[in-house]
Amino acid sequence: MFPQAGRVLFFIRDPLVLLAYAVAFRNRMVPSRTPFLTAGILLALISVPLLFLQYEFAPVFDWPLALYGFRNYFLYIPLAFVVAGSFEAQDVSRLMRWTLWFSLPIAVLVYFQFLSPASAPINRGMGQTADLQYVNAGVAGNIVRTWGTFTSSPGQAAFIVTSVGMVLNAWMRPNPRRTKRSLLFAATAAVATCLVLCGSRGVVVWCGLVFGVALVAALMCAGKELALRLLLMPVVLVVAGALVVPTAFPRAVDSFGERWRGAGEAESVTYGAGGVFARAAYDLVSFTSLIPDTPLEGYQLGIGGNAADILGLRNRILLVGRDQVAGAESDWGRQILELGPTLGVVFILFRVAFVMALGIEAIRATRRSRQPLPMLLFAFVGVLLFNGQITGHGSLNGYGWLFAGILMAVSKGLQRPRIDTRGCEAVSRGGFVGQTAQPRLARNGNI
Repeated sequence: MFPQAGRVLFFIRDPLVLLAYAVAFRNRMVPSRTPFLTAGILLALISVPLLFLQYEFAPVFDWPLALYGFRNYFLYIPLAFVVAGSFEAQDVSRLMRWTLWFSLPIAVLVYFQFLSPASAPINRGMGQTADLQYVNAGVAGNIVRTWGTFTSSPGQAAFIVTSVGMVLNAWMRPNPRRTKRSLLFAATAAVATCLVLCGSRGVVVWCGLVFGVALVAALMCAGKELALRLLLMPVVLVVAGALVVPTAFPRAVDSFGERWRGAGEAESVTYGAGGVFARAAYDLVSFTSLIPDTPLEGYQLGIGGNAADILGLRNRILLVGRDQVAGAESDWGRQILELGPTLGVVFILFRVAFVMALGIEAIRATRRSRQPLPMLLFAFVGVLLFNGQITGHGSLNGYGWLFAGILMAVSKGLQRPRIDTRGCEAVSRGGFVGQTAQPRLARNGNI
């Protein structure tokens, strides 16, 4: 609605993040030192002299773009640990409940975007000139990709996948009556609408992974009766969707099928058999081809992100041929180009190790608590932080680190012994999803 202010509104989150840091520091809520927070801070400190090296040796250098790149890499890392140290059960429950409510109007918006052509203001935006309008690549024919309230598909993808995880968690909770049935049914239909009309193969595969993880989480829940009940819910939802969707949205199903076949044929030429899965596997190794020709200090922080295109700078950077530019389409390739081969590989290893640690904690929390939420959150966070576009896309950057903090808070809460105030003894059952806050110890040690 305000395309002229789009570039300014893009950074509207940053002052809030800095304010959160200030509040946490002032109230002594600074997260305790962890290896990954320390590693993230060290990487940020090392990147400061790297910027000056790039300024000295890069053929073309732009300080605003470099600072934007530094922000994408490092500004949001501490947020995950602040959230992990401050979020409690009621915070996560409130977040999930709000997400279910917000899915209702967003589904209505998505439906009208689906019915409208790409040139309609609801898809193109209100900009009067080409540089202020949003270009929708579409799905197939005249069917557009629906973006909801976002200005591109990756942001909507993150919203859909997190919403799917929250809906599954609501259906699979050991105490389902906490969520109103009317809201749960409406939100399930709304999230399914957003998923069916998004037109993105990646979102469908990602949500399929979430459903698969839900089945694994159900089997991990101790107790045969509970595991069978939890296992039944994802299966019922998938079957119900398979029966209803083709009847409710035949055009969307046909266009998506055409898109899947056409893109699969094109990808089979480039990546071999496997289609979208072969393309995803290629992203895990393609960064290695960039290492030999990339200078030790890299080119410039931010050059692989969307801002480089917006500012018209990427084509002015003397990269080594078109293959180098294409390598920046994967986030690991972007790390090599922007940080250099050495620091880029270190940052990739930092991401991989962090995801592995999150996965281990999520598995432990699910097994101990008999609740699927940690694993469902990890199905989203793990994919995004492992090889997602967190350093090149602003919405994914915010989603990734915010939900990493939520996952850590949930895993920590489910493994934390619950206090029995009657006998002042800790019991081993996980109590995170319950709304009772953990009692604090007074200075004299009494509860």
